[in-house]
Formats: sequence, C-alpha cells, structure tokens
Amino acid sequence: MLNFLVRSTLGSWGSIMLDFYLANGFWINSFILLLVLVNVLGRQAYARILIALIAQLTEKKLDIKKGKNKSLMQNILDKGDISWVSLSKESWFPLLVVPGRFLPVTKTVSHLQQVFSADNLVKITNTKGKTKP
Repeated sequence: MLNFLVRSTLGSWGSIMLDFYLANGFWINSFILLLVLVNVLGRQAYARILIALIAQLTEKKLDIKKGKNKSLMQNILDKGDISWVSLSKESWFPLLVVPGRFLPVTKTVSHLQQVFSADNLVKITNTKGKTKP
C-alpha cells in the first residue's frame, strides 16, 4: 500500500529513479560520502596552508591583520620570498577546496599562487573574524 502511494506521487520518471536508487543505493551513498570527505579534507588543507602563509608573511614584517597592505603584499609575493613548495607540503592531502566553492583543485604551485594572490589575501584578511549577518 505504501509502495503504491509513493510510486503514484512520483510519476513514471520518479518511479524509474526510485528503482535505480534502490538497486544501487550503496554506490550512490558511497559516492556522496566520498565527495563530502574530499571536501572536508580539502578545506582543512586550505586552512593549514593559509595559516602557514600568514606565518611566512608575518616573518617578513608584514602586518597581515590590517589587510590594507595590498601593494606591499604584492611585492612580497612577486619577489619570490614565499616558499610555495614548503606551503604545499603543509598538508598531506593533494587537493584544496577554497571556501565558497565545492569543487577541489590540485595543490600545485600555480594553483596556490592563484588561490593566495594579493587580492585574495586582502579579501581573506578583511573578512577574517567578521560574522555574517
């Protein structure tokens, strides 16, 4: 009775999708769980690299908390004073998930330079610690 009631509300395509899910539920749920796990580990990798980058910038006498030193930050990033290879070794996980995005990117030097550009660092430091309304 309940099966008939559910299938009648789903329609023909809904019933086909329900049958597919019932037949392959383990694989579908495993895939979703894997995506969530990759997302969580990628966000942790991003946070570890961000903390290490802020530590390297403070060693260069840059006050990162103000967030208004975009030109000085750009100079430090352009000079090559930042060791991107050591930053990539801060986390064992090979993917990064940037906050506000769902899809991960690989943890290469070029992606690190894109993700942690001077513009992005200014945005990060200006929004860090503020709560959303």
